[in-house]
Amino acid sequence: MNPVDIATFMAHDSFVRDWIIDKNSNPVTIRKYLRGIKEKYNATTAFLVDNAEKKYYTDSGSQLVLHKNTARDAWYWRVLADPAIYELNLGKYQENDSLLVFANEKIFDDQGQIIGIVGISLELHRFKKIIDKYADKYNNAIYIFDQSGNIIIRSSVSAFPPHFDFKSMNTAIHQDESVPHNFLLQSTATERIVGIRKLPGSSWYLAVEEDVSETLANEKKSMIETLLVSIISSIIVILSTTGLVYNTQRKLFAAATTDPLTGLLNRNAFHERIRRQPKRHGEQAFLLAMIDIDHFKAINDSHGHQLGDEVIRDCARALREAASDGDILARWGGEEFLLFSPQPDGCDQDSCRQWLDDIRANIAARRIHCHGVEMCVTVSIGYTLAKNSANWEQVLEVADQALYAAKQAGRNRVMAA
Repeated sequence: MNPVDIATFMAHDSFVRDWIIDKNSNPVTIRKYLRGIKEKYNATTAFLVDNAEKKYYTDSGSQLVLHKNTARDAWYWRVLADPAIYELNLGKYQENDSLLVFANEKIFDDQGQIIGIVGISLELHRFKKIIDKYADKYNNAIYIFDQSGNIIIRSSVSAFPPHFDFKSMNTAIHQDESVPHNFLLQSTATERIVGIRKLPGSSWYLAVEEDVSETLANEKKSMIETLLVSIISSIIVILSTTGLVYNTQRKLFAAATTDPLTGLLNRNAFHERIRRQPKRHGEQAFLLAMIDIDHFKAINDSHGHQLGDEVIRDCARALREAASDGDILARWGGEEFLLFSPQPDGCDQDSCRQWLDDIRANIAARRIHCHGVEMCVTVSIGYTLAKNSANWEQVLEVADQALYAAKQAGRNRVMAA
């Protein structure tokens, strides 16, 4: 598994969240957990940071207090300030100078507040082997620099320090970092070509140096082409790896936020989207409707779960067809759905009721077919009108009470709180 997957699983682990929230948590238990993660996935390190106490826990039992003004801990405040949920970062392991990929993922509580950061690091064994392979094959030296000109990694045959000054080439490189830059270095004894390009998806630079002093003049062009092939081949390897990581992360995110049966948001993802609404829309009013399929248990008991699943999918399709771009839909439970609809011009009780009743009537008029069975279903809808500043849990409770009233009144109807 790649490190992003593992960090995501850790960040969503209820044990990890509960351990941070519990202020009297035993450090021994989190150390055992991290050690288990490290051993299970053959990681170099597994770690967790408690945001409230700024304590850094590792699989080895180390407990450090992070300080904002120290270079060692700068990564933590960088991740906190980044709006992204996770960070995939390349770095070096100080104990043996090996290259690592760090996956840092934020942990949120039920209110959407960051309560910590969790993650792992894995060694990129093959990365160094690829660099050495190309260095040996084309008889050149390969370096990777950071933005300050420090050497992060170099091929086994590379000179240290290199024959060229990376910092002096920065101006030319920064003018267009999307293309390779080639430099000819001449001295009384040697002639060298250096090709430099920024590695996509990172803040590092790949430099390939080749001694061409013994090459005939009419072969220089061929040598330069060979050098460029070396650079492009290395970049393709890195791009392929980066693309796989991001593609896997997107699939994992979709699996963690989407209900597999209907394709709607699941409960956790709906909570996350709702928590962002006050920041986006301020005091803007909204409608919250809770929709429940009538007599769903009887459908399952009489016709089986396959028809029951098709009923749920069809209701989800009907809701998606009725929703606008700004609306948020989720499957709340087995046969329950939630519909959040912003009302920028204010909430009109009559128009909202009419819209929801049209949805109810549309579902009742649909025909559902499954394994030779044709049937119709009805839904009960309870809704309430509120503003983004309202307490979300209270608004949800009011909508639930309205749904209960609709069912008590005979089902297949819309009731307001």
